Amino acid sequence: MATLDTLTINDTGSLTLPRGITSDRPPNPQVGYMRFNTDINDVELYNGSNWICIDKKCKATATGAVDIKIHGGYKTFTFTGTGSFNVVCAGEVEYLIVAGGGAGGRHHGGGGGAGGLLQGTSTRTVANNAIVVGGGGAPNTATNSSPSGAGGAGGNSSAFGLTAIGGGGGGNYSAGGAAGGSGGGTQNWSNGSTGGAGTAGQGSDGGSKSDGQQNTSGGGGGAGGTDYWFLTGSYGRNGGPGLASSISGQLRYYAGGGGGGVYPLPNYSNTGPVGQGGSGVGGCGGTGQHGSGEPGQSAIANRGGGGGGTATYLKAGGSGGSGVVIIRYPV
Repeated sequence: MATLDTLTINDTGSLTLPRGITSDRPPNPQVGYMRFNTDINDVELYNGSNWICIDKKCKATATGAVDIKIHGGYKTFTFTGTGSFNVVCAGEVEYLIVAGGGAGGRHHGGGGGAGGLLQGTSTRTVANNAIVVGGGGAPNTATNSSPSGAGGAGGNSSAFGLTAIGGGGGGNYSAGGAAGGSGGGTQNWSNGSTGGAGTAGQGSDGGSKSDGQQNTSGGGGGAGGTDYWFLTGSYGRNGGPGLASSISGQLRYYAGGGGGGVYPLPNYSNTGPVGQGGSGVGGCGGTGQHGSGEPGQSAIANRGGGGGGTATYLKAGGSGGSGVVIIRYPV
């Protein structure tokens, strides 16, 4: 077959390009190959390593537990479970990756730490990007006086080779808060106990005990910081604040820590100022004494908040909130 080194077209009509779906692409493309992709209704060019769209914007599809919307000039993919982000043409995308939050502790329980949070922009070139969304941590539900009531850790979320770490569980009668994306808040029994460590670039440490009070638990850390408790008085400390993002098309907070539980004074009554969930995302703490009280509240689903801790051993701490992965690009 003859090869044309130079071709000049002098016409006011049109040039018909090869066309077809993505799977019709040539098996061994060469640099400069051009075609019209009917899956995305756009012209694509092979640059030697990837098919790129002429308009230089990312083009992608998705499978799995994903909600796809077009709004405000963006196409947004919100994953609430396992799925795949399938790049058709390479381009820059924005992402928000939030892990599951940790559960609150039971029996002198601290608040659960928020799930780790990662956000930024990246140029995607991989055809099939596996998406994993971490679940919220499970609380200890045993209804007895055993001190083994620390909250469970949240699950990791991952996308594009990046992993957000699940939140640490809230501490309890015999343990401080656990490490995680954000650390769990400490228990309120032993002086000097510490909150769990957060992961650098993803979250904050959980609230620690250092004031000599034996009635107030630390709040879980949040992506926006640690909310340390009051130095005096019988209060459950608030969970750390989350971070706001409008990537979904609405301004929302993600990854707030769970509130700490409290044995309110005087006389260890069952009413008092419990710790509030960070940024309205984490769960509030629960009050209590040895024989009664209230459970910790669970965090909001798909925001990565920590569950609230509770003081009583007869009720459970709150469950951590499940994570989420959100991706968007301009259309």
